[in-house]
Amino acid sequence: MNVKTMSLQKQLFAAIASLIVGSVFVFGMRYWNAQVERDDCEVVTVQLESIEKVRGSSSSDLSSVNLKCTNGSSYYIKGVCVSRSLLSALESLPEGTQLTLTLHPNSEGKVLELSVDGILLLDFDTAVSMLGKNSTAFSYIGLFMYLCSAVLLVDIVQRKRKQREED
Repeated sequence: MNVKTMSLQKQLFAAIASLIVGSVFVFGMRYWNAQVERDDCEVVTVQLESIEKVRGSSSSDLSSVNLKCTNGSSYYIKGVCVSRSLLSALESLPEGTQLTLTLHPNSEGKVLELSVDGILLLDFDTAVSMLGKNSTAFSYIGLFMYLCSAVLLVDIVQRKRKQREED
């Protein structure tokens, strides 16, 4: 897309959209995936009904694993936290297995730790670390969106000045 051929209105819309998307990536992801202390988290005990693997845009990317429970509640583990061994262990659990979940306080239903009968399948510290790394990557994308917005806004100002000089 050539910025010079865009109308000023479309260019302004793109700049504003870039600011909004950039803010979601920079601030939203840092909030939803914030480094938290175990004491700030809620611990729940539920019975597993089923698991569902959610794929990303590429069929090979695991976006998350949803845990559906017999009480009607649903929880999820972000794909960056799911190892092959965790996925294999989850897939082998029979319906009705009792799970103890530690949940992120800023993201409804996001699991940071999972254990079955006292056996730790997902470690709290590892999950928090993986989510932090994931947030950093999203922050870089957000900063790039801010840069795009700034370039668009500078071009809008330059085009407006040029139009005034020509008039």
